[in-house]
Amino acid sequence: MYCTNCGALLSDSAEYCNSCGAKIGDMTEKPYGTHSVPTESTGTVEILTLLWGIIGTVSGLSVVGFSFVMDEPIGIYSASMYLLIGSMTILSGIFAAASYIGIRIKHNYNLALYTCVASTVFACTGIIGLVIGIFVCWKITKCRYAIEHGI
Repeated sequence: MYCTNCGALLSDSAEYCNSCGAKIGDMTEKPYGTHSVPTESTGTVEILTLLWGIIGTVSGLSVVGFSFVMDEPIGIYSASMYLLIGSMTILSGIFAAASYIGIRIKHNYNLALYTCVASTVFACTGIIGLVIGIFVCWKITKCRYAIEHGI
């Protein structure tokens, strides 16, 4: 049985859809592939992951480079702290680029989502990166069908 509201596969005993919360009531069984699936374009997600990948990697490299030329601590941050923050930002950028590859080239939802989650974890050094990461992960989940079918 499929949800007539969002197209999600339902168990026979379900009273509500786990995806959208719609009441099952009068939903009928449809063969695979005949239900309508809401699709959201991957365009925004592609742009965000690509920009995040480029900006994260470049800014991380800048911070790492700064840590090597730093003579004395600035405030509470030492050179090793800048090296750590820069390295985490580089990893965040690399995982964001891998997420872009999962979306645009491989059409692999799991690759896109899991690398975006990893990118978000490595972006935890800044609140902006963390918020953007959570937003992009959410957008990827909304575009699952489009990612898997290359739409």
